[in-house]
Amino acid sequence: MDLKIRVGNRLRVVRTLSGYKQGDVANALNVSPSLLSMFEKGKREPSITFIHDFCIHHNLPFDQFFFGIVPLQADGQDNDKLTEISQNLLAITQGFEERLLANNSAK
Repeated sequence: MDLKIRVGNRLRVVRTLSGYKQGDVANALNVSPSLLSMFEKGKREPSITFIHDFCIHHNLPFDQFFFGIVPLQADGQDNDKLTEISQNLLAITQGFEERLLANNSAK
């Protein structure tokens, strides 16, 4: 699967699970809503700086965005919101990848 599509899916899933609208995130990160939309659809590739800023805005550790690693809070307790986002992100991404592979195999 194209990396732009995988990153775009993760941007969209994290944003929607966090309860943000596309325009709100775009404004907070100083990009146009149409550019954020292109990132989320995999039509444009976001810079590593954009992804870093996106993670900061969503209070999401950078490594978790890419690898789905659920960090522990300072007190050692799991962060429920990050755990939920990570689990949903992993399930959605895996399901999407399986459907895409199946569609490509059928061609």
